[in-house]
Amino acid sequence: MISFFFKIGKAFLKYSNHPITIPRVHYTRLVDQIYESTGKKTTKVRITPPNGRILNGEIYYGIAGYGPFYQIKVLGSYPSDHFGNVKIGSILQVAIKKIGDKIHVIIEEDVKLAMKIDLTSQI
Repeated sequence: MISFFFKIGKAFLKYSNHPITIPRVHYTRLVDQIYESTGKKTTKVRITPPNGRILNGEIYYGIAGYGPFYQIKVLGSYPSDHFGNVKIGSILQVAIKKIGDKIHVIIEEDVKLAMKIDLTSQI
């Protein structure tokens, strides 16, 4: 399983596919555990946002000016309300897990962490 925190930015709220770029530090584990050593491609996933509704999605593989990247995207036009009351700066916890031949992405609002970060930013 791969797990990381994601801070909401403008792109997440602006685009209907709600892109979440997977941090580079996880690429080796992503390829080994999720892609089973066959990375560098886009693959279908099931996304469970904070409201619990299962959405169709993908882990998109692309190459930008700074190099290769993997990004979680929702397929179709899903409104942001599936992701709770998130705003720019909100923190989400993202987990990617392969169960059998299916890849699951679970996204939760990390309210406790967000409160802790907000408190420390006032010091």
